[in-house]
Amino acid sequence: MDGMGNAPQAKPTIAECQRAVCARKGLTLAEMKSPSRKRDWTLPRQVAMALARELTGKSWTQLGLAFGRDHTTVIYAARKINRLLPVNPRLEIAMERYREAVAVEVAKRTYEPIPVPAAAGDPGQSLHWSSRNKRPRFSHRGEWVSL
Repeated sequence: MDGMGNAPQAKPTIAECQRAVCARKGLTLAEMKSPSRKRDWTLPRQVAMALARELTGKSWTQLGLAFGRDHTTVIYAARKINRLLPVNPRLEIAMERYREAVAVEVAKRTYEPIPVPAAAGDPGQSLHWSSRNKRPRFSHRGEWVSL
């Protein structure tokens, strides 16, 4: 919590940015990631790239991989959108709506509880410390699950 009593906001993922733009533009994720250069798909893709860079802070390379593009394509997209924002008030309004849509995507996240190991006497379950990643692993009848 910050000094004003507000809980810190979770950072969105690249996928959440992609889903938010796709939902608002009526595209599928496959269309957004496709190699097509159709204007109906390229501008939303560029908006999603710029939005993902702004909101996630991920590297150009990570963004490029997530969109199936080279990192230089993501740089071009972000610069293009940032260049258009001051001269296109409709784009600024649209970007604000995309940010709101991303916030809705983040709010949809569900967190699953971590299973609590049973008592030591239960023969079907055991707790084991993994030597490779130094994290406990939980076994239930032979199925190992990292905690």
